[in-house]
Parts: sequence; structure tokens; C-alpha cells
Amino acid sequence: MSTPTISTTTTGFELDLSGYFTDKPWNKLEDKDYTSFKLMVLPSGVVYGSGDDLDGRFVVTGALIGDDIRLAKSYTEPPKSKTLKFIGKRLTVATGNVYQFAGAWGHTNSKHRLGLFVFSGVARGGSIPTHPIEGQWYVNITYVPTEDNLSGNYGILSSRVGSFTHGSDPSAPKHRMAVFASRRQRSRNSNSGSSTDTFSVIGIGADDIGTFKITGSTKCDGSWEVIKYYDDSGVFWDYRGKFDGEKTISGVWRHIIGMIRGTFTLVKQQKLDTLIAMQNMPRRGDFGVTFPATLPGILRLAASHYSQGISVDSILNLTQGFRML
Repeated sequence: MSTPTISTTTTGFELDLSGYFTDKPWNKLEDKDYTSFKLMVLPSGVVYGSGDDLDGRFVVTGALIGDDIRLAKSYTEPPKSKTLKFIGKRLTVATGNVYQFAGAWGHTNSKHRLGLFVFSGVARGGSIPTHPIEGQWYVNITYVPTEDNLSGNYGILSSRVGSFTHGSDPSAPKHRMAVFASRRQRSRNSNSGSSTDTFSVIGIGADDIGTFKITGSTKCDGSWEVIKYYDDSGVFWDYRGKFDGEKTISGVWRHIIGMIRGTFTLVKQQKLDTLIAMQNMPRRGDFGVTFPATLPGILRLAASHYSQGISVDSILNLTQGFRML
């Protein structure tokens, strides 16, 4: 059997990740469980980067092969100079430029996990096109009164952050929602930069009901049209709004049939919302007990050239997964 070929070129892309890792029940995430870091992904499958959390600054090194991610994490400032390992998968609900990983973490020389994690981010750099809509959004939603829903008056866009349309008001029922959105170019007018240039919108999110997906389009003039749906419900929601070019998308939403509707405001934020983290945190199971055939070679490359001071053994031990407790 031939040895798998591993690329040693250095051109890749960057993931600006944020999320949570915890040793408590997944539905009790707190700010102290929050972490953020930048991860460079090389064509070889090697990944490396650095970040910080409540315990201090740290570096990470490991591998990303397909949907399999493994990281050795070492804190750089004493007395918290400990090394941990993170082993997980890219979730299938994350598509396009959006990456979301979930799995388990623990000591580098142990088969028993200490807790769970979920990290999300958007790929940037190299040949990857960027767009302002890519990233994490927190959504404020307001329901309109029943009598206004029945009037059929639909299509007016809110032009101000936090404004309420269609007769609704700030005291109306609120619904918490968070979205992680990305885009891919779908069609382009021959005149570059035209307001009719259209890009497809894809994304994942979570609300009080559960995890959902979004799909739709955005144009260079800022118009935003997406459908929100839950995989197992068969219920679809239509969102139409306007991007202000900075950090806000405001507009109106309705049930696809048109009988229930309201207003929404999406606000761009850097921090992964606990709603998304809690909905996508893994519940149980083995993590990384089996691994891709190329993993040992990629880890040796990482240990030789991208260790950032992490011990060779800690990096090579990433082949050892976590057994279900």
C-alpha cells in the first residue's frame, strides 16, 4: 500500500473562529467558557494558530482533513502552561464558507473527555471571495398584532435599527434568534458592481424552537431575501430586508403562507451566540476513535514545522480519540 501524498505548500485560508468549550452540561454555557482564535488552514491539512480565553493566551496546532478536525492547544503563559486536545467534526449544517466544528476535549494523553466544544467561523483569504453578510448575526424579532397580520399589508421595509413596522411596537412578543450566514456568487450582471449583481445566501442558526437553515439571495444594493426552515417541520418563513452596508439588516418576515408576520433586525457581532452553541453542542458518543489514513503523516509535518512550542508527543497523540464515558 502506497503512502498517501501530503502537500507541503503554504498557501491556504484562514478561519476566524469563536465558540465555547465546557466541562459542564451543554445547556449551561457561560461567558467564562468562551474562546476565540485564528486558525490557518494549509493545503497539506496542517492547521495552526493562536487565540485567547479566560485562562490566557494559547497556540494551537493540528490537522483538518475533510470534516475531521484535531487540535493540540497549549497555553503560553505560566502558571497555566497546560496542553489539551480537541477532536471533532465539521457539522453538516455548515456549508459554503461557513465552518462549524463540534466535538470533545481533554488531556492529550487520555482517552476520556473532560468536556465538549463548538466553534464557528468564516473562511477568508486566498481565492475565497468575502462579503459583508458573512459572519455571525444576532436577530431581534417582533410579532405584529393579529389584526394587522390579517390585513395583508406586507412589503414595507424598516429603514432604522430597532424600528417597528406594520403597527407593532416594542412591547409586542419578542423571539430570540441567532444566524451564521455566508454567501456564494450565483449570478452576475455584465456590468461589474451593478446593483443587480446577485449572490446566494446560505446559513445556519438557532432560536427558541431549535436549529434551522437559511437560503436565499442578496444584491449589491443591499436587498436581502431568504427563506428560513427547520429540517423536520416542513414550515418555511420568508425574510426580506435591506443591508445598511455596515452592521445591520432590517426588514419584515412572514410565514410562507402569509398569515403570520412581523419585523426583524439583524445586528452583526463577532461573538458566537450561546443559542447556536447550545443547539449544536454534541450530546454523547465516541470522538475521533477512527481517523483518516493521512492523519499520522500530517501530524508529523505539523510537529516538525508548525509546533509553535507544543511538544511532539502532544501533537502525535491527536490520533488517539475519546471513548464514550
